[in-house]
This record gives sequence, structure tokens and C-alpha cells, in this order.
Amino acid sequence: MESLVCHSPTFTRAVGLTANNYYSDYIEGGVITAVIILNVLIGFYQEFQAEKKMDSLRALSSPSATVLRDGVIDTIPSGEVIPGDIVLIKTGDTVPADLRLFESMNLECDEKILTGEALPVAKQTDVLDEDVGVGDRLNMAYSSTTVTKGRGKGMVVFTGKIYPRLLSNLAYF
Repeated sequence: MESLVCHSPTFTRAVGLTANNYYSDYIEGGVITAVIILNVLIGFYQEFQAEKKMDSLRALSSPSATVLRDGVIDTIPSGEVIPGDIVLIKTGDTVPADLRLFESMNLECDEKILTGEALPVAKQTDVLDEDVGVGDRLNMAYSSTTVTKGRGKGMVVFTGKIYPRLLSNLAYF
């Protein structure tokens, strides 16, 4: 539909010229009219196909997370992950939230967006001292980092969202 609106001045001029030509020469006017209509239809079809492809690309890029809830493994949008969920991560996944890892198999995460490190960081499940800095917490997988190798499981400890119900419960403490 946008192609018709975008090309309306051209279309109007063409129809006007075609009307003049139509009365003077029926064949030439008819051919010009047919070419213009064909051009508009092809443009509309191409725009429609491009919109369909853009919609499918948007659907592919929406991030998802594999979670274990009530003993059932399910894939949900990353925005629906909440603290306490158990998330399963594997090579190629983007970590949906900050996870405390309790199981890992050769797990490495690319944390260059957080720390600037050029190499992926090998993750472990060992309990660390309390005074360890954020960048040295090897038993954590941080939101938006990418898993470059291995697989693992972790519990969501932080999502970056504020939950009003949790805040109201904290008011009593």
C-alpha cells in the first residue's frame, strides 16, 4: 500500500499523459497504461514480500531461554525469566539473566561486553569467598554474555527488573 502512496505523483502524471494519448492513439495509450499498472503491481508485491521477510527476521531474533519449571523443560521468551528459575544454557545461547551456576560441562562464556576480555572465561561451580570481585566470580554467568563452549545449569539470581510484590515484602523487614 505504501508503494502506491509513495509513487502517487508519478502515477497521477502517468494517468494524465495516458488519458491524452488514449484519445489520440489507442494502442500507444493502452500499452503505457498497462506498463504503469504492471509497474505498480510489481512494486506492491515486492514491498509485501519484503515486509513478510522482515517479520520473519524479527521473530528469529527474539531471544528465548530454556528453563526448568516444575520438572518440565520449556522454552520461553527471555523477558519472562524470573529469579528462582533454573536456566539451561548451551553453546551459542545468550544468557538471559544473571545465573548462579550449579552444574557445568566445559562451560565458557564470552564476557567482553562486561569486562573487555578478549578470551572467553571458563566457568566453574565451586563456592567462592565473599570478598571476590564481580569480574572474578567464575560461578556466575552474567546476562547478555554468550556461551562459547559447553553447557550448564544455573539459578536466576537477578534479571534487572523490579518486582512490586517482592518490594512490598521487603518493606516488612
